[in-house]
Amino acid sequence: MVVVKRRSRFDLMPARNLRIVKRELGLMLGICEACNKQFRSHIHPPSQAEWEIKILFERHTCKTLAERLGIMRGSREG
Repeated sequence: MVVVKRRSRFDLMPARNLRIVKRELGLMLGICEACNKQFRSHIHPPSQAEWEIKILFERHTCKTLAERLGIMRGSREG
């Protein structure tokens, strides 16, 4: 008997990493490398803005492109 592990959406997604892509006066922008969700902060000083972005990143759950667009396998609305 062969046991096949079901793959979840978490197995298919890359590891979650936060990348800070923009550091300007009054604006800081971070992106989740797994799902490309953007996190913005307008807090000054920059150390507090980075802290806010890290908190927002930790609280979010990654969604696949299909989930974000509302396309689910085997389900039909209508």
